[in-house]
Amino acid sequence: MSAAWWAIACVAVGALSSGPAQASAGEATDAPWKFELNARARYMGVPAGVMDGWFHSAKDPEWPVVGSDRPKIQGAAYGAEFLFSRDNSMGLFYVEFAQSFMKEGYWDDREDGTASYIDGSWLRPTPLFGAVIVGMNGAYDAELVRLTQTDGKFGLAFEVGGGLGLATLIGHMEEWKQDPSTGEPAYQLVANGMPSTPKNLHSPVWPTLDVNLGFKLNFADHAILRLEAGIHDAFYVGAALGGRFGSPSRSRNQ
Repeated sequence: MSAAWWAIACVAVGALSSGPAQASAGEATDAPWKFELNARARYMGVPAGVMDGWFHSAKDPEWPVVGSDRPKIQGAAYGAEFLFSRDNSMGLFYVEFAQSFMKEGYWDDREDGTASYIDGSWLRPTPLFGAVIVGMNGAYDAELVRLTQTDGKFGLAFEVGGGLGLATLIGHMEEWKQDPSTGEPAYQLVANGMPSTPKNLHSPVWPTLDVNLGFKLNFADHAILRLEAGIHDAFYVGAALGGRFGSPSRSRNQ
């Protein structure tokens, strides 16, 4: 746990130290600090084609569950963030709730050297199954349109960044496994109304990896909209919208 938070601190230091070493001629050298409070939302998922490398699906000729395919991994995250920036570098803290939209269904991994389709598990997430995530990201802006070019009305920048977080799971997974004594598969146990057992997720706390790419739209240096895509332990697309406060912009669009 302490190692993860040490890595997050390193991200913050790197974000704030990666700005331009010096300003060009005619620009202020004492760039002001700026701060933002934003609301954020993300849609997350893993393409079926990626999961096909590890798990069987209805596309396999021997798929045993008629009328049902392997569930899709997808969800959404909603939260808030506090952002601080200077020059073209920024860091942010975020907190959010990530909710799984995955439906119940049958999962059977592709074992090496075997072709069994009936030894998988049936998983059913409880309502509001998801995680509370806290973390920190750093990023760098590459300006495309500066505020000084539009009389302070609009700025546009390309962003690249990343960071780490910690997710605390909410809810649990109900699991049915193949009966070892009778060989009855999990999907048949569900159909027969047999009881489940909570799936062992090993730890209630998981690390979260963030890799972000996107565009930042700056409206008069007061309202900020970020449109992003990347990795948030799954592939995602999302947006953040909020307000900026702090010292007035002197030479750059932050």
